[in-house]
Amino acid sequence: MSWDCPGGTDCADGDYNTNPGIDMPSAIAIQGPTAPNTNLYDKNCDGTVQEETPVLNCGLGCNSNILGFQSHVDCGVTGTLGHCAAITCQWTPESPGKSKQQKCL
Repeated sequence: MSWDCPGGTDCADGDYNTNPGIDMPSAIAIQGPTAPNTNLYDKNCDGTVQEETPVLNCGLGCNSNILGFQSHVDCGVTGTLGHCAAITCQWTPESPGKSKQQKCL
């Protein structure tokens, strides 16, 4: 239901790929008008933006099986992927180099 209607939860009436039922992250910002205070990457209209690829916090007890970014990467922007090295627990870029566009929901 449109955000213009009382109780409406759809935050972008003109964007078919933006509504409370969306569960697929996207790198494309909301298209068209939005409800007031809507983040352009809040594709499921829940008031928050969930990033698909995490920032890795390498440290004691790190998990070397998870890929992620070394620092924050904005939605729609491409960043270098890496992992926490098993022995040193320091962020290490993938070899050969891999990058990924940050998708958000």
